[in-house]
Amino acid sequence: MSRAQANINSQSNALLDLRKRIESLVSSTAVNAVKDATADGNIQSRNVTTTLLFSDIRDFTGFADQNAAEVVVEFLNQIMTLQVEILKRHDGDVDKMIGDAVLARFDGENGDKRALAAAREIVDAVKHGDFPRALGIGIFHGEVISGAIGPEDRRDFTVIGNTVNMAARLCASAKANEVVVEESLADDAFEPVESILVKGRNDPLSIRRWHS
Repeated sequence: MSRAQANINSQSNALLDLRKRIESLVSSTAVNAVKDATADGNIQSRNVTTTLLFSDIRDFTGFADQNAAEVVVEFLNQIMTLQVEILKRHDGDVDKMIGDAVLARFDGENGDKRALAAAREIVDAVKHGDFPRALGIGIFHGEVISGAIGPEDRRDFTVIGNTVNMAARLCASAKANEVVVEESLADDAFEPVESILVKGRNDPLSIRRWHS
């Protein structure tokens, strides 16, 4: 009996360790979606209103061209680790890391305020840290489609829709050490309203900027 119990405990620990490793590779939202999947493994897509934060390293291509691969990877690991730690501290969920960019979602109550707080903390930490490049961040609030995309044997649980595109466009318009948000999300610390034209939108978008 004791040997059988030891085997069971060993298998349980191995499964728990495997689960933790898998969860480190996907978002918390994806893990919860899998838990709620139907008996046949179907993951339901749904419309969600959320706040998205999109960050990107300024002139990362130039840095990558000028440095050895090991240096580039070490820099990425350091700056990504910093961002993920701060995002988690503000109850943000990292949807994905795309090269030198991060897309995070802030669902639930006060998601917009938590996203702003996380963005400011990230920009300040990078600006005052020993990093060779700075970040720009864009934040947009709206409806997204949250679900599993792709064939059954290789799916990606993510968010899609115009809100994702707008967050990316605002990030692209941000300068180094700057956060750009749609006007409705800004507080008194942001600069006055300005209008910009963004790809995929016919009318100008009213935004405000915050500098570290």
